[in-house]
Amino acid sequence: MGGTSRWVPPLRWAEKGNQSLVASTSVGEGAMPRPTLLLFVLAVPALALAVAWGLLRSEERAWQAMLATTNPSVSLERRQAFTLEAACARPEVRQQVAAACARVGRLGLMRGASIATGVAGLAWLALLACAGRWARRSRALLLRIFKSGLHLTNAFLILLLTAQAALAVTALYALEAALLGRVHVGILAGIGLAALAGVVTLARASLSIVQTATTTVIGRKVTDEQSPALWRFVRETARRASAVPPHHIVVGLAPSFFVTEARVGTVDGQLKGRTMFLSLPFSRILTLDELRAIVGHELGHYKGRDTLWSQRFYPIYRGTVDGLQGLHASIGQSLGSLILLPAVALLGYFLECFAVAESTISRERELAADRIGAGLVGAPVAAAALVKVHAFAGCWPTVQSGMSEALGQGKAFANTSALFSDLARRQATPAALEGLGERRLQHPTDSHPPLALRLEGLGVPLAGVREAALQVTPAEPAATLVADYERLERELTEVEHYLLARQLGLVPAVGAGAGEATPARPLPFANDAG
Repeated sequence: MGGTSRWVPPLRWAEKGNQSLVASTSVGEGAMPRPTLLLFVLAVPALALAVAWGLLRSEERAWQAMLATTNPSVSLERRQAFTLEAACARPEVRQQVAAACARVGRLGLMRGASIATGVAGLAWLALLACAGRWARRSRALLLRIFKSGLHLTNAFLILLLTAQAALAVTALYALEAALLGRVHVGILAGIGLAALAGVVTLARASLSIVQTATTTVIGRKVTDEQSPALWRFVRETARRASAVPPHHIVVGLAPSFFVTEARVGTVDGQLKGRTMFLSLPFSRILTLDELRAIVGHELGHYKGRDTLWSQRFYPIYRGTVDGLQGLHASIGQSLGSLILLPAVALLGYFLECFAVAESTISRERELAADRIGAGLVGAPVAAAALVKVHAFAGCWPTVQSGMSEALGQGKAFANTSALFSDLARRQATPAALEGLGERRLQHPTDSHPPLALRLEGLGVPLAGVREAALQVTPAEPAATLVADYERLERELTEVEHYLLARQLGLVPAVGAGAGEATPARPLPFANDAG
């Protein structure tokens, strides 16, 4: 049960065997260690502070040496109390040592800017931690704090990168001038330009984060006229669940079920309004009641206004993840891109602070939707459907891996949905349920509780539905609700092959033929001139 609006990158699915459909983007996993995060925030300010402090000490030593030479009768204590900075604060003295006072002034400014930059970075980390905890209270609060916090964090990062770049250039300038008596203007200019490029890259990533909520699927829309039995089934389920029915039903080969109110791009064009996506491969191994539990779960998201929440929140959340991945990918492509390290670290910490709030709220929504589905058919049936979806979702990547290998040999499968159900039948053994309790239905923009927690919410242990979950050849498969479903499966199989072939640099001259889960057969290809 896929939850709410599912994000799929157009055409990129084939590059990874469609695993993007079930890929997790949890930012909580592999979080950056705190010492590393502090290093990225404080390294440049600390370096600039050390340079400023060292050069100020050097200026002070020279000043004290001059005082000892010109005023030998003055005691050491009085000379040490009359520091260069104190002397430069007196106009009559400053005029006499104008050059030294100018250097001290610049170094003092660099020292103050270093401290301010470091303190600002630490304060922002503390503020993000507090905001993340505060956002756990409600969905509305999470949306409001996350959205405004994202814009403020991006603005802060631009200012932080600018300040750190200025500190780095200033520190190197001062150090070279003091130690070498000359300055490599070209090197400093290069560092400055690289820093400017980094700021521009960050600014562009910031502008692209807030995206229009759009979902792209490889699927076909089925109308009431084309598949009246399916529509009656969905409308009856909506009535019994006291939920609104969808405006559109889309069927596809992806191993997922979801609803969304975002725009949905399909093989037949773009759809607006409430859209429900149903998996044809899974519908082959589900009973009608198990599908009703899943459909009831999805309609429960409409009932709970979850799809509107996802439409407002997850495009921003997903855009932040994409922006972070884009910034991370750009690091290492050039020496100047290293300037982005603090931005990547802080933006990653921003996501980490809100990940707990997002996952907590998402878990509550999923458990509530599970209860709605169970209320329609009973908890054991709903639990069996949950276990099936968790146990056999891994068959689809295996099918797609086979697609890639077949295409590499100039072949194609006739019906990958039928191949999926055949594979599920072969894997429907007790071993398929081992270690299943901690498995999650992974989702690109949403967090799902582990299966054990969802079964606990339904009050049904895994052992209690073991036999029903391994029955993957129902007498009346849920797929029969879809009129002429085998034709749709073959058509969508051709589309999947075609898109995958484009990724491989090949385009099929003819589509896969009819047949049930036939072995891969030879298929001629032509070079893609486009």
